[in-house]
Amino acid sequence: MKQDRTEWKCEVCGYEMETAQAPEECPVCHHQQFALMKRWKCQVCGFVIRDTKPPLQCPLCHKGIEAFTEIPSHPEF
Repeated sequence: MKQDRTEWKCEVCGYEMETAQAPEECPVCHHQQFALMKRWKCQVCGFVIRDTKPPLQCPLCHKGIEAFTEIPSHPEF
């Protein structure tokens, strides 16, 4: 059985990791500031990005941040 894992991003250096729980310390910069990674979809053109927050502007259609919605996470079966 696969253990539930979540993607995290260090808010200091940008290092990304996948763990079951929030890491205690970044293995790269040793800070303790992490944000949960999410998937965001542009509702105009369908562009999808994985990050802690949506971009200010879609790189494809150039619409603003308001065009993005979070894609809900679904458990793997």
